[in-house]
Amino acid sequence: MTKIRIRLFAYLFVIFLISFSFLFGITAYLINLEYASFEQELEIKYAKQLQKGYENILDSLSIKGRDWSVWDDAYDFMKSGSKKFLESNLTTDTVCGMDINYIVFVDLEGKITANKGCDLNTKAELELPSNFSYHISKGRLLINHMDTTTHI
Repeated sequence: MTKIRIRLFAYLFVIFLISFSFLFGITAYLINLEYASFEQELEIKYAKQLQKGYENILDSLSIKGRDWSVWDDAYDFMKSGSKKFLESNLTTDTVCGMDINYIVFVDLEGKITANKGCDLNTKAELELPSNFSYHISKGRLLINHMDTTTHI
């Protein structure tokens, strides 16, 4: 009778282990599926927030650029190169106040006629990076516009 009890206990123990392992495996699988789904939803949410922030920055830059490009004084400066315009309008405080790092005036040939930079953290003047002229040279994406009759 003792042998039967031992065997019965052993069988029940093995069945318990198999059932527990099976249940544990299914639970882990379902949790991993749910976690992967949750993680994917978060990634999509953060990507949309990042995209929205990027679009807001571009909209803000577009408005600021349009304001400066249709301004008669800025237009006259591009024609005449007046130093008075630079002294009164193109200051570090002006650039910092617009929350941008650089403002650059470029003619149709890609030549920089004026620029001003601002470190937004320290509010100090920044020099234009040396490789910037490459990015606005003729044929490059920043300066190559299909319609040069528009202001921006």
